[in-house]
Amino acid sequence: MVNSKAVVNQMQEFQLISYGILAKGIVISESFLVAAIIEKLSPAWNDFKNYLKHKRKEMPKEDLIVKLQTEEDN
Repeated sequence: MVNSKAVVNQMQEFQLISYGILAKGIVISESFLVAAIIEKLSPAWNDFKNYLKHKRKEMPKEDLIVKLQTEEDN
């Protein structure tokens, strides 16, 4: 992800891409999507990224989006 765009906007783009993949009949596990989103966070988010890496196995994508929005707003 890039620092010049809001994380929420980048998440929306990521969701559109994942829905496009799903529409083609390719199934991607939610845990893989969550891990990919966390890994793609910009270096400015390193501390939060490390926190999320420990929580990702139990975190649905919707919860991740809420956490990212909250962190970005703070």
